[in-house]
Amino acid sequence: MRLLDRLDRELRRLAPASVAILDYDGTLTPLVATPGAAHLAPSVRETLARLAESERTRLAILSGRGLADLRSRVALRDVVYGWLSRPRDRRAPAPLSPPRRPAVLL
Repeated sequence: MRLLDRLDRELRRLAPASVAILDYDGTLTPLVATPGAAHLAPSVRETLARLAESERTRLAILSGRGLADLRSRVALRDVVYGWLSRPRDRRAPAPLSPPRRPAVLL
């Protein structure tokens, strides 16, 4: 199953009022010469934390980075972390990390 299909299924199961799906490199952080130099600004981290804690919003952060690297850089709970790559880079189905908060049914 494709990552976007899995992400869609998981987010529908959670039944949020809104969903924010963001990319790490170039969206949440500026594009930089080396991937290790991309860090979240404190104000961006605070905004993401508020979104992640909201009962009415689900937050997903996608990246071409490995999930462990992405999780350690964002370091927020209640976020769906996903890995995307170009098809030629893909060797296995893309993993998806579900949030730890139980679903809120509306």
